[in-house]
This record gives sequence, C-alpha cells and structure tokens, in this order.
Amino acid sequence: MFDLSLSIVSYNNKHDIEECLDSLYRTQSGKHSMQVFIVNNSQTERCDDLEEKFPVKVIQLPKNEGFGKGHNAVLPLIDSRYHAIINPDIVFTSDIFDKLIDFLDANPDVGCVAPLMFGMDGNQQHVYRRELTVVDFFVRYVPNILAALPPIKKRNDKHLMNDICKKEPFECEFIQGSFLVVPTKLLKELNGFDERYFMYVEDADFCKRIRKTHKVMCYPECQVVHKWEKASHKNFKLFRIHSASLFKYFRKWGWRLW
Repeated sequence: MFDLSLSIVSYNNKHDIEECLDSLYRTQSGKHSMQVFIVNNSQTERCDDLEEKFPVKVIQLPKNEGFGKGHNAVLPLIDSRYHAIINPDIVFTSDIFDKLIDFLDANPDVGCVAPLMFGMDGNQQHVYRRELTVVDFFVRYVPNILAALPPIKKRNDKHLMNDICKKEPFECEFIQGSFLVVPTKLLKELNGFDERYFMYVEDADFCKRIRKTHKVMCYPECQVVHKWEKASHKNFKLFRIHSASLFKYFRKWGWRLW
C-alpha cells in the first residue's frame, strides 16, 4: 500500500501537467511512497509519453468524461492511505505532502484537507467557501461596478470566508476542487465525485458529503501556487455548464436561497 496516490485530469493542458509534475518530483522528500495517475480526457492531445518522463501511469479515456468522472476513473486502481485530487495548473514550491499526511494521521476526524493556494501574482486565492446558496452564485457573477456595493461585497466576503484568519488550520464548508487530500478509504466509501456533474460544483457536493461524518479543513502551513484562470467568468459556454451544475446541486440538496 502506498502512503499517497494522486490523480490529475487533463484536457488539452499537457504543458501545465509537465510543469506540475516537474515541480512535484523536484520538491518531494521521498519520506512517503506515492503513485501518480494522469487521466486524459482529450482525444486530440495524447499524454502517453509522460510515462517516459515521470514515474506516472496515464489512463486514456475514450471521450471527455468531465472532471469528476475523470478522477473517479482511478478509484479501482489506487492502493493508498490517502489520495490527492489536484488540478494540472498546480505548481509545488515545497514538499507539502509530508505535512499534509502527518496532519491527517494526527486528526482522524478530518476527511479532507487542502493547502493555502496562491496565484502567480502572490495573492491568496479565494477557494475556501461557506455553503453554496442561490444568492451567492448570483453575487459571484455581478458586474464589477455592482460587486463594490457594500451589501454585495459584504455578502461575497462572507461566502469567501474573508472574515476568517487563515494563519491557523480552519474548517470550511467546502473547498474548490483544485487541491484536495482525502483518506482513500473514505473516498471509496463515497464512490468519489457525483458523476452527474460534468464540471463545476462537484467539489461542493463532495465536501458536503464528507461533512456528514468528517471535517473539511485548510492547513495553511502548506502552500502551493495555482494558475487559476476562472474560465467560467470569461466563457459563456462554461458559464452555462456552471449554471447547469448549480441547478443539479440545488435540486439534489434543496434550494437554499440565503
């Protein structure tokens, strides 16, 4: 059994994955054993040659199955104590897995932990959230001129947990799925992500199911760089996918307005 397994889902972003893997293996101490899977959703960009460059296993899917189903493809293959779900655009600047594994070992009531994430500009990212509501979804997409209005800014700050000191470990209602580490046994008990979501909101759903029995935490002592593009803010097609996922989420968990 490995100490840690790790999955990255690729869709035409092989260059990012190479940078991610290069930074991962440059920073690892080797204290904990690790198996890494690359799940390729693309039919136009192959990733097979990554097996020649890095100690990874590439899984080629027959079509673009989406984020959650892509990560779920490794569930029958992983044999580990903990499993990390990370995005291709993560860059490691230090060996954080030793600390994250030690944190989970010491806190069996924690079912999911994430590091602090920073953008390329050095600013901390708002990937730690309170429970999703209909209002918070619309507040997220209001024009900038309205986002600065005190009531809207106050609501958004609350949802993004800007009122929480992030220097010590803190509990979250959900964390964006760019980087999550979960006990593998729990991950398999939950059957991974709900595959009804093609992309977006599966992380909120996943964390909500974890929180029925465990805590979802951020461990600020560990930090990574996340080259976050916020694509659904810029692309109408992705915005429609995001909206459809929100509809599925609220239909499943109830239409919590506020």
